[in-house]
Amino acid sequence: MSRLKLPVFFLVAGLIAGCVHPVDPAGTSATSVRPAPVADPGLLLIGKVVTMNDAGDVIPQGRIWIREGRIQAVLKAGEALPVGAERARTVETGGAIYPGLIDLHNHPEYAIYPILPIPRAYKDRYEWRFYDDAYNQRITYPQIVLAGADYFNLAMEIGRYGEYKALAGGTTTLQGGRTNLPYSSTECLVRNIENSRVGEKLATSRVDIGRDAVEWADLLKAKNNGLLVVHLAEGPSSRMATEYEAIRKSGLVGPELIAIHGVGLTEDQFKDMAASAAKLVWSPLSNFLLYGKTANVTAAKRAGVAIS
Repeated sequence: MSRLKLPVFFLVAGLIAGCVHPVDPAGTSATSVRPAPVADPGLLLIGKVVTMNDAGDVIPQGRIWIREGRIQAVLKAGEALPVGAERARTVETGGAIYPGLIDLHNHPEYAIYPILPIPRAYKDRYEWRFYDDAYNQRITYPQIVLAGADYFNLAMEIGRYGEYKALAGGTTTLQGGRTNLPYSSTECLVRNIENSRVGEKLATSRVDIGRDAVEWADLLKAKNNGLLVVHLAEGPSSRMATEYEAIRKSGLVGPELIAIHGVGLTEDQFKDMAASAAKLVWSPLSNFLLYGKTANVTAAKRAGVAIS
């Protein structure tokens, strides 16, 4: 589970624009009047700012100016406001303001289960997902009964429990929530990048790569529309390296590709990823538990791949 620090508050600032088309009595359209767009001044949050920087600085009655989805300034009490911040809407939080964490790989709807006992190292994800009865008995079948609409129908509660658990650990944004569950369409406390845009981009996540022409077309469409987050080469078996070749030949490798795991990727494939600006999400804990090894992050770093 990889995490990056980002602010707790995520905002999307827009432009306010008007367009008036007055019509004269004769019915001909007069000159359009287009007022100049007015930039959103954003928010000015006031509270105890806990920076969590290397020095451990805490700013009593600090102020954070957020505009256009980004932190523009962090100010101590009495410091002059930057130009434009004086028009921002002031919010007295009455509390502490901490950085949030982004969990770049998780499955919140499975947070209700304890870690599965793993008696041996698997070759790849297909082995334990499809051919291990223990996984089906402990995870797959209980999930069907608990979340299924024909049984207990607790998908909303299960998903939100996962989000509460993430929030308790400081996570305010996560990746990996299933978008076909009811809770994902009505977010609770943690933003899911699959249904909330990061900047202008919306992420599409896939556990399995394309199995037919329709799925490959869907993957390419997702990559062209935003970010494509794929479980790639999850395991050391030789066929995992062929997954990368498959997505490369399908035109999916590029700056929009975020590969999770990458246990079976070769040094040459990491070099190709770096040349295409594709990224890697390293997940060492689950990799070591399931496969006894993890991605060759030394080779990935040496190649210049962005790693989180």
